Formats: sequence, C-alpha cells, structure tokens
Amino acid sequence: MDVNCLLCNVGLENRDHFLFDCEASWRIWSAVARRCNITPLRSWPQSLEQMRTLSSGKLWKRLTLLAWQASIYWIWSERNGRLHRGIFTPETTIVSSIDRQIRNRIASYRDTNTVVASRLLQLWISSAP
Repeated sequence: MDVNCLLCNVGLENRDHFLFDCEASWRIWSAVARRCNITPLRSWPQSLEQMRTLSSGKLWKRLTLLAWQASIYWIWSERNGRLHRGIFTPETTIVSSIDRQIRNRIASYRDTNTVVASRLLQLWISSAP
C-alpha cells in the first residue's frame, strides 16, 4: 500500500501532514483562511489551538469555524475521491465548493435568525477576492 499523501504525493499520509503541512491542502486552506481574516497555521495542533482561541467577534468566529470545518471536509473528500474513484479535482474547484457550502450553511440560518444569516452572508461576500 502506498503511504504517500494522495494530494501532493510527497509527504507521508497522516493527519499532521494532510492538515495542513501538505502543499495542496495548505493552498486550499490558505485561500479560505484569507477570507476569514486570519493567518493560517500549518501545524495541526497549532491550527486547533488557533480555532479554539479565536478572538474575533462572534460572527467572524462562527464564519471562521464554518470555513475551517468546510475546508477539512472538502480536502478529505478530495483525498477519498482520488483513492476510491481516481477522480482529481482542481484546487480552484475545491475552493469554490467550500464557498458554496458556506453560503448554503449561512442560508440555512435564515429560518431561525434572519439577522445573523444576513450579517454572516455580508461578511462572507465582502471577503471575496
């Protein structure tokens, strides 16, 4: 069994490499993190601590955690697509999928809190490159 990372084919595939020492996952997370006004960290333990201790306002914190979770999900999904189906998705498409997931999640807040949904969407859209 090949133990190289399926995203970069360089490092050993393990959690610490995969999130976010791998160049491919790093580029994806960096693109998303910039939109959240944070400096992404490459080390998994440091990234966890960064998310745990976010000092931004409630809305930015919620948005950042949502973006971080979506990034991990889509990076892992890409890894599984390559492993099980031999499908390779461009990084720009993965970032677009993350953006779409975040917008959809924000839209789901409209049923319970239209003000929060509106503010989150405004923050997210205003951070677009």
